[in-house]
Amino acid sequence: MSVAVDADRSTGAGWSMLDFASACLDGGATLLQIRAKSMSSGALLEQSTNIAERAHHAGARVIVNDRADIARLSGADGVHIGQDDLSPGAVRDIVGAGAVVGLSTHTVTQIDAAVRTPVSYIAIGPVFGTVTKSTGYDAVGLERERIVAIEVDDATAHQCAGRYRRQGEAGVVDHRHRARRQGARQDEGGRGRGPHRRARGPDRRHGQRLR
Repeated sequence: MSVAVDADRSTGAGWSMLDFASACLDGGATLLQIRAKSMSSGALLEQSTNIAERAHHAGARVIVNDRADIARLSGADGVHIGQDDLSPGAVRDIVGAGAVVGLSTHTVTQIDAAVRTPVSYIAIGPVFGTVTKSTGYDAVGLERERIVAIEVDDATAHQCAGRYRRQGEAGVVDHRHRARRQGARQDEGGRGRGPHRRARGPDRRHGQRLR
């Protein structure tokens, strides 16, 4: 279970960020995403460090929104950035090869560009309308979300993005199902499945904590 630890929402509900994060961890959360758009750098570093320590003690991971420097200094597991933040390449230089780097995308063009960058996962949205933040983009619904939920044996994220442009959602989903059926047949034959390529969700290869 993943939970966004939003500074404004926590405070508005009478919680400190650490207390809210702790309650989420007690409830079984395994991934916390820290969001604090208006907090000072010093305060954000203190909050992120405390939350990361508590989360790691509970066996959970922490992602810091927007701030690669805070993620690195606090000992968080990674950072999630948007289209107007530092480039994925610059962020990767800051947090290192072992960190999780996520990137928000909102259009097919952004998805196509994102899969060529050193990110661990890409996210697309907003899927539904939200009042917690202004994205500047209309909700896209669940259909487009499927393009970044691809987990197949014989297709890269770039190929899936290309298939989306040519054939729309149905082409991507059909390709996903055919690939999984092929993988299941390989399992039955005792050959095992090949390496997965993920277009969404933290890549296990980049799941280490920041140092």
